[in-house]
Amino acid sequence: MAQELADWSELQYDLLVLIARRLNLIEDYLNFGTVCKSWHSVPTKNNFNNNLSRVPWLMLAEEDENSIQKFFSHYNGMILNKRIPKTSRKRCMESMGWLIMVGRGGATAIEGWSADQPSPEN
Repeated sequence: MAQELADWSELQYDLLVLIARRLNLIEDYLNFGTVCKSWHSVPTKNNFNNNLSRVPWLMLAEEDENSIQKFFSHYNGMILNKRIPKTSRKRCMESMGWLIMVGRGGATAIEGWSADQPSPEN
């Protein structure tokens, strides 16, 4: 008798949220929504578990004058390209969850900047 395989795309939304909230690596969380169409709406700011300890990402120096910032994962060596509006031609640094941007017009700080940004670009 042939064994039927489970259809993972039919898991209930609440169960998917519970699974997503247990993911420790941000790259796993961001990729969670790419598994299938029904999982796409799960990785949102509200479903992200900020209480888990995570290995921090290092923001790399700018190579171009655009709003794409590069981040390096110490955990797996991955480089993440992330569009962060209004960072072109500014020096950017992160401190305790704040993104600090310094340019000719002065300095700007954004609290909790990573949670409000769109998914990384590949």
